[in-house]
Amino acid sequence: MLFFVTYTANMNLYRKTSKALVFFVAVFILGQYFFSLEYHNYENSHVWMERFEWLGFYDKGHAPDWKQGSSIFFRHKPKFFDWAVLLLMNLLNLINYLFQDKEEVAEMDRICYEGIREKYTDALYNAMRFKNFIQSNLIFVVLAVLLYFIAKAQVNLISWIFFILNMMMLSFIAKGDGKESTNKHIKQVCTIIKTYSTIILVADIIFICFVGERPKPDQPGSLDQELSRRYKFLYSHLDLIGLRLYLDAANLPSEEAQRLMLRTKFYSYIAYLMVSIYLEATYSNIIEK
Repeated sequence: MLFFVTYTANMNLYRKTSKALVFFVAVFILGQYFFSLEYHNYENSHVWMERFEWLGFYDKGHAPDWKQGSSIFFRHKPKFFDWAVLLLMNLLNLINYLFQDKEEVAEMDRICYEGIREKYTDALYNAMRFKNFIQSNLIFVVLAVLLYFIAKAQVNLISWIFFILNMMMLSFIAKGDGKESTNKHIKQVCTIIKTYSTIILVADIIFICFVGERPKPDQPGSLDQELSRRYKFLYSHLDLIGLRLYLDAANLPSEEAQRLMLRTKFYSYIAYLMVSIYLEATYSNIIEK
């Protein structure tokens, strides 16, 4: 998720470090094999088994049942999803390597376009009309998605900042005078939203991984309780900041409802990030033209 957020927000970073993602996925697959070989050395350690579960080496509530003395070779069944991700990351890395030279890519694009235009003129014409139709109406879909997640957001500091930035962006778009200064303001606000949503997503992921979405009063040695002892005021207002869900103690939602609220929060951050990237690129092209 961290790779997804940072690379989505900064394509230049991905172009320079695409191999790191391949290495990252490969390490986790190798880690699963290591776990299958050394499983019996850790199965009695609750702490280590929790760490392996957190790393995704086995599913929650489904610890391996390999017997002591059984063959350690080939007993681990690789997860199809992990191998598919590894192949996909290799493919993306290959594409990134092949298309590094921008001038060469532009020349290849021109040659390909002219070749298709000569052989399939009518089909290309219809495809261009369809593309223009999609591009002219996509912004309304994007704005509808944005408004949906704004309406679903909880009331907290993080969401309020998102609300203010998005309202600024929408007001400039609604102005619609086509002036270069207005387009530049829209692009600047989109860049701020992109940067802010990236920071919030990364911070939220790190917080949930190492501190946790829920308090852990039964784990005095956890980072959650360490935070509560060191920074009591900050800890007591995590829900108002937006790092934790705001839950009404008098009307506590069900487990399923809480999971839905958490998913909606992450989806909203990703939606803000994607919308800002799209609009930033759109208005950058308008300014260049």
